[in-house]
Amino acid sequence: YDLIFLDPPFGHDWLSRIVPLVLPLCHDDTLLYVETEKNADLSALTESCFENIREGKTQQVRYGLWRVSEA
Repeated sequence: YDLIFLDPPFGHDWLSRIVPLVLPLCHDDTLLYVETEKNADLSALTESCFENIREGKTQQVRYGLWRVSEA
């Protein structure tokens, strides 16, 4: 896929469970839009060869655009 949107339910650590399932669907330069609770742990993304392109926050939400980087 060229672009994948992830907006998992907040407060259940879904991101760490979803990222390994999404990774095989990606190719070099796949873009991943992620929306999580503000204090979410994003280590699943950084440990799975995604790099942050852009990120922002609101009072309750953290959102960002990530890209698969060549590891």
